[in-house]
Amino acid sequence: MFGVLTDLSYILRQFIMKKPSNSFFKGIPVAGFEKLPRGKLLSQFVDFAHPVGAAYERCIGYFKGFHTHDRINLSFPRASSIIEFKTKNPQARFKVEEKSFLWMPANVDHSQDTLSTIYDNLAIFPSDEAIRSILKSFSKRYGVIPELPKETVHKTRSALLGELLNEYFLERVLESKPPDLIEDLSRQILEEILRILICPKRASDKDSGIERDEKIHGDPIIAKAVRFLEAHLFESFSSKAVADYAGTSPASLFRKFKAELEMAPGQYALSRRMDEALALIKSKSYTASDVGVIVGYADLSSFSKAFKTKFGVSPSLYLKNK
Repeated sequence: MFGVLTDLSYILRQFIMKKPSNSFFKGIPVAGFEKLPRGKLLSQFVDFAHPVGAAYERCIGYFKGFHTHDRINLSFPRASSIIEFKTKNPQARFKVEEKSFLWMPANVDHSQDTLSTIYDNLAIFPSDEAIRSILKSFSKRYGVIPELPKETVHKTRSALLGELLNEYFLERVLESKPPDLIEDLSRQILEEILRILICPKRASDKDSGIERDEKIHGDPIIAKAVRFLEAHLFESFSSKAVADYAGTSPASLFRKFKAELEMAPGQYALSRRMDEALALIKSKSYTASDVGVIVGYADLSSFSKAFKTKFGVSPSLYLKNK
């Protein structure tokens, strides 16, 4: 009875406030949102009028019986929220909190329960179209043939994914920015999730070290600049474009990079290109010329020179020795 009253009072409040916030009012309904959860709902945001749908619910107590979604479901608990997901066929249980996330394929029958007083969860629902768009460039960038998990997977978030999700929550949920204005941010989140699922280790993980990672994510301007550089790693870009995205001037960005990372933004991008090139070379799936094209070089000579500068040997000779 309490659950029914909560549902009715919430729906009535939405009409009075004239602030639509669930799938009946905004965007194309996605299966699984036909009913509100049991508990005292504090806030809810549901918007599927975009290839990357989003939902946010904050609740005192929470339970939602078995249901399915007809899109991939990515769940990211926030703050101290701890959520238990149960699935059928196969039967499994997942305890998810703010340092992890859940990848759930479409049409998985599951329930959700809160193990904490406050249920606080951001969920992202990419369409098949959005996922296909990411996968097109994935094999070129990471040198692997991507295969999406067919069962529910529980993974730890990377520092980069944490930064991206915080910015996404601010812009998509709190500021209600139109999805087309944060399309690049949505794409970066999906790319990082697929990287974690498909190839957990970055080519540069071993070389970058914990200290550099802390410096990158400790400064919001550097973090934003690095996100831009990673997203456009194999493309031509200007220092002004990087600085504009990071919200500073090219000169200020240059000083920050030199002070914290001991290199200029351009040098960082070049170093990362070579890290990815080395991973592709090691895969033995491409010729040196092919790798040069994949990482953005128009001719083999320029690529060989850059590769040799960092690793002390040409890509052709590296291939031969391995």
